[in-house]
Amino acid sequence: QKYAEGLKCNYGYAMPSLITDTEEIEVQDSGMKESKTISSVQLSEIIEPRAEEILSLINRALNESGFINNLGSGVVLTGGTSNLNGLGEMMEFLYNMKIRFGIPGYVDGMDDELRKPEFATGMGLVMYGFKNKKRQKKFVLHHKVSGAWKKIKGLMTS
Repeated sequence: QKYAEGLKCNYGYAMPSLITDTEEIEVQDSGMKESKTISSVQLSEIIEPRAEEILSLINRALNESGFINNLGSGVVLTGGTSNLNGLGEMMEFLYNMKIRFGIPGYVDGMDDELRKPEFATGMGLVMYGFKNKKRQKKFVLHHKVSGAWKKIKGLMTS
């Protein structure tokens, strides 16, 4: 599964039509002893329907929420899937929506490795918890923050 994720992240596109330089990729199937070669276009043709499905679920949830007509500045995509090449373009093309990619804001002591879309939700929840605790107990975070970021990074990246 990690191997497939690596292929998707390194060579995949949500929309094969966005590929400008076709690359040949050697793929090792877990059940096969020999590898085979596919093009980045073929890989993206496998990815494309899943990307469309994910975006259709997002669009449906927005429609059901009633907020679809109140998205003046668009949708913010977070999570690991938002790193997929061409996903934003696909959302704009299919649903005529402006999109942005959410990354965690910088906080003193936070490692740059955590400033990626796949950590946005988790980091947002951690920051909410810190701010909420600070309000409740009026405690200052200065020296404790650096150690906390190291623990959080260990949890998120392992």
